[in-house]
Amino acid sequence: MTRIKVSKKSNLVSDVFVQQSGDLAALEILLNEDDIVIAAHSDSKLPSILVGKGSEPFTKITFLDFEGMKVWSAEISGRILRLCLAKFEPKPRPTKAKDNPAKKEEFPEGLSKWQPSSRMWVDPPSGWQFGFPKVWDKEKHEDFESWLVAEGYPEREIKRMGDYFHCRFWAAEK
Repeated sequence: MTRIKVSKKSNLVSDVFVQQSGDLAALEILLNEDDIVIAAHSDSKLPSILVGKGSEPFTKITFLDFEGMKVWSAEISGRILRLCLAKFEPKPRPTKAKDNPAKKEEFPEGLSKWQPSSRMWVDPPSGWQFGFPKVWDKEKHEDFESWLVAEGYPEREIKRMGDYFHCRFWAAEK
């Protein structure tokens, strides 16, 4: 039996079934009550989930045998709560070459960094909400981010995504 910890005295959990393979685990939890709602919870090294009913306070269920894993997905169907747990390794944030002048971008022999043509279609994340895709003429507007903002794309979105901000590009007819 998988060891679990319930935050308050509760007969909520009837049984737990587990299938685990490496860094993934699938759990099926049989609950003793109907009309239960779930909420994700992650504040420690142990995966946990909040469950509740109506206006009652949520109960926290922690899975003691799965240290270092996080709740990847959760769904409830009747009195069966299904969870997928996974081990996540935090990835280091990439540094931009302009932030680190000692770092040089290297490309395999025979390849070079992609250079856009002078006119490119641009489609930023959720660009359809702001009238994108639009054609960017590099000769008229050298600074790409200021062009995006001038064309109506919110600067807060660019800043919010930081190093992970990306756009789709494709060649525009001249």
